[in-house]
Amino acid sequence: MLLNQRVLRQRLQNIITEEQVKLHESKVLQLASRFEGAFIEPVHRHSQKNQVFNCFMHVLNLVDRVEPNVFEQDDKKFRFFVDSNLFGKLYESGILSEIRLDQLEPNDLVVYYNGQEKTHVGRYIAPNQIESKWGVGPLFRHGLWDVPKSYGTTLRYFKPPEQAKVDAFIKEALPMVQVAPLEPFNLPA
Repeated sequence: MLLNQRVLRQRLQNIITEEQVKLHESKVLQLASRFEGAFIEPVHRHSQKNQVFNCFMHVLNLVDRVEPNVFEQDDKKFRFFVDSNLFGKLYESGILSEIRLDQLEPNDLVVYYNGQEKTHVGRYIAPNQIESKWGVGPLFRHGLWDVPKSYGTTLRYFKPPEQAKVDAFIKEALPMVQVAPLEPFNLPA
């Protein structure tokens, strides 16, 4: 990773942890414009319910289909029911299948790891282009490594799962989460 990229990633990290969410998009775009070769652009997809959603909800086509259902953990951090833990359980159950980099195609999933922890996921769009939701902040199309530092330094790749299997798994594993039917407008672009 180039020094410039490391600096960009650290500064992106500062924005998403120190700035108000409503300022993320403009601050991120201002920052990216100062780094040669950086590619970050907002994607304006309006949620029908205008709800908060995370990167895992986005790639699993659950936006507007489940409520974000946030709960508080013992360490006073807030988590979504649909998060990296659920993603891991989908993999363990065989609903998600891992692929190699040379098998990557548009709409496949790119998962960022910080050590063994899944920290972020996006949808592969084209060479060096990912679409992902940054926490509760904006949805961006960005370069593969034009992401906050906390997202990690290791990547793994997965085929998008069959939606019916994801929905059935959620209904069984998280009975308190209601999954609305998939409407045509919810499908990935």
